[in-house]
Amino acid sequence: MPNIAIIGAGITGLSAAYALKKRGHSVTLIEKNSIPGGVIQTISEKNCLIELGPSTLQLNDSRILNLLQELNLDNQIIPTSPGAQKRFILKNNQLLPLPNSLKSFLTTPLFSIKAKLRLLKEPWIPKNIKNASPESLSQFFTRRLGQEILDYAVDPFVSGIYAGDPNKLSIQHAFPKLYNLESTHGSLFKAAFKKQKNPHKLKTQTITFQKGMATLPLKLAEHLKNDLHLNSTVTSISHTNNTWQLTWETQKSNQPSSPLSVSLSSTHSQNFTHLILTLPANQLSTLPFHNLSLLSQTLSPLQTIEYTPIAVLTQVFNRTAIKHPLDGFGMLLPSKENRNILGTLFTSSMFPNQTSSDFHVLRTFIGGTRFPIISNLDKKTIESIVSQELTKLLSISQEPIFSHVHQWNSAIPQYNLGYDQFFHTMENAEKLFPGLYIMGNFRTGISLPQCILAGLNSTELIN
Repeated sequence: MPNIAIIGAGITGLSAAYALKKRGHSVTLIEKNSIPGGVIQTISEKNCLIELGPSTLQLNDSRILNLLQELNLDNQIIPTSPGAQKRFILKNNQLLPLPNSLKSFLTTPLFSIKAKLRLLKEPWIPKNIKNASPESLSQFFTRRLGQEILDYAVDPFVSGIYAGDPNKLSIQHAFPKLYNLESTHGSLFKAAFKKQKNPHKLKTQTITFQKGMATLPLKLAEHLKNDLHLNSTVTSISHTNNTWQLTWETQKSNQPSSPLSVSLSSTHSQNFTHLILTLPANQLSTLPFHNLSLLSQTLSPLQTIEYTPIAVLTQVFNRTAIKHPLDGFGMLLPSKENRNILGTLFTSSMFPNQTSSDFHVLRTFIGGTRFPIISNLDKKTIESIVSQELTKLLSISQEPIFSHVHQWNSAIPQYNLGYDQFFHTMENAEKLFPGLYIMGNFRTGISLPQCILAGLNSTELIN
């Protein structure tokens, strides 16, 4: 029977461990931090839930819904409010709702008449030649939909997803579904009228949980019980005769709630048939490989994958402090507008039951390729930059009741042009070392559903 070690208890590692254990395999999940979940972290401050990482889950796949039901989390799901469907885009200092119907598209001032007419050409634009140079996101959308759609529809959403540069991101790797739609149907519009075969597809819901997004990783961890080793640092990894040998140290306190507690460590060593690595790409080659210089050298190119820094500022205001009705999901700011923030979620509008009716909660993102120096700024400076922007855009008349800043210096991997080399690197490492599997948001996609499904699909790799 397979005996599997997994290093990294982010959502991919947790999902893989859960699925493999459910299949009957022996699993050991090792995590250096004291809590599982990676970037999925929820804290409570002044009776307000604050998400440090992802704040929602796109529930659009039956396999993820099945997982939530197995974990008894389906009764804790909170969908976004029906009144928070608008996505606002900034243009010429004005927040305009992104069109969500043909009628609203025809009448919106967000796009010029010329840009709207330009879309009529899309079905007749030939698809990219198979052997042509790889296209960036900008090149793809300019060719198919025109510059204005790129500037005021695509660019802001790319900032909201990747916090990246459309001129550098690869359409093939950053948005493979769109790339494949053109390859298969020759046109995005033609593809829209074709029924896509996906037996797992559900009507998309954007959700959270009653106690926040950390509910999901904590519930997965609960099911793993003693198979999850927190506060544990791997000190040695070796490979002999198709067997992986791991040694790790676990730190524990003899009196966790006492200021006089003493930190105790225990050392564990165990052999495994399979090793799954779910750490960030830039950490893989620095793992403590013993007599495995070939593996370390093979993985070293992954250190050059670009990660964007992001700061997340959550602010709570008195409801009377904000003049804008906040009647939507949030706002996104195109790079063409030359602003210092990427966008803001209207959290209290999305999930009104999670916030007192006396308050508004805003969650603003700053950084990315547009503002990379964010990782060098202190929290007061970040608060000042955001406040200057929001005061004008949302007509805010009072200071926030409180604010919380969290900085991620390496937040999102960028699937830029030339990313093929990194896929080849991972495939090569797995071929050289049977029983090794590399998973994470730098391989199968950065979204939360993609990370969960990558973990669940580990049962197809190991049988």
